[in-house]
Order: sequence, then C-alpha cells, then structure tokens
Amino acid sequence: MMDDKLFWSIIDASRKRASELPRARSQDFSDLHERTLAEMLRTEFPEGVAEFNAWFWHFHRQAYRWDLWGAAYWLGGGCGDDGFTDF
Repeated sequence: MMDDKLFWSIIDASRKRASELPRARSQDFSDLHERTLAEMLRTEFPEGVAEFNAWFWHFHRQAYRWDLWGAAYWLGGGCGDDGFTDF
C-alpha cells in the first residue's frame, strides 16, 4: 500500500538516479528524471503504479493554486498552462 512517504521516496530515489546518469548537453534533466522514474515504476513498483498515479494527481491538484501560479508568473516573466505545469 503506497502512502505519501513512499510516493516522495520514489520521487527522491528516481531524481538521485537521474542525476547520476551521464547526459548530453542538450538533454533536459526533467526528461531524464521522467524516464528514470518510469523505469523504476515498471521494474520496482509495478503493483503500485496505479497508486503512484493517484498520489501524483492528488499532489498535482494541491499545487494548482493561484499563489503558486503567481510565483511561476513572476519568476518566468509570464506563465501559461504548460509553463505552470513545468514550474
């Protein structure tokens, strides 16, 4: 059973793994992290993928707030839907 602590530990572990991998100069870290996370979920947590997804959308909904949007707008000199998601 996945809880919020396991969710964030998976995120942290996949981020650490991604940071240890060599990458091309043009390769974006977020793309590498996304691929590393997907691989971890497929190989280490296949039974928990649906639960991970539920937690992801739970936190995504919590983060969809005007104060965070304002921070993204201010830091980025503007912010649309895609820019906020990336933020």
